[in-house]
Amino acid sequence: MKRFKFRLVGALILATLSCSLFSPKNKNDKPLIYENDAFSFTIPSGWEMALFGGDHFDLNVEEVVTVYDNPIMFWSKGLFTVASSPLDGDLETHFTHTYEKINLYDTPFMEVKTQGFERGVLSGLEVFYSYQYGERIYSVHDIWLEKDDNVFVLSFYAQPAEYNNYTDVFDQILGSFRFKE
Repeated sequence: MKRFKFRLVGALILATLSCSLFSPKNKNDKPLIYENDAFSFTIPSGWEMALFGGDHFDLNVEEVVTVYDNPIMFWSKGLFTVASSPLDGDLETHFTHTYEKINLYDTPFMEVKTQGFERGVLSGLEVFYSYQYGERIYSVHDIWLEKDDNVFVLSFYAQPAEYNNYTDVFDQILGSFRFKE
């Protein structure tokens, strides 16, 4: 009888986990809004959200939120992360020192392209590069912004073969990004 109860409890736990892992959480056709004390942006319909901590891609910024295109993040092809940290010095110096530390310019996967960034009221710096994270390689577009003595990194990334399929979605997310006053 005890074995039967243990098997039943195990089967129920397994069924619950499989339902939560393999069913989409955002079944709405409408986009959702992510909002905190510093900023907000629109999450595309069908995309999922995860709140994290920890360093984002060795950039010395703390992940705040990541949205992704698949109910299971590991299988996502397109991702967007907002990360932040206190600004040490001016934005350009902080930006330059960060990417020099991770030897970004030695990457064999694609040419690194850095430039100024301006869109509406947002201005800062942006960089395009490839980054190997575990066994995966991502094409990455980071936008660095400054607000209230903090740096915010808006990081759009996808596998190289898929990146161009996500540029419109990334542009929509960026167009919806707003700092709070």
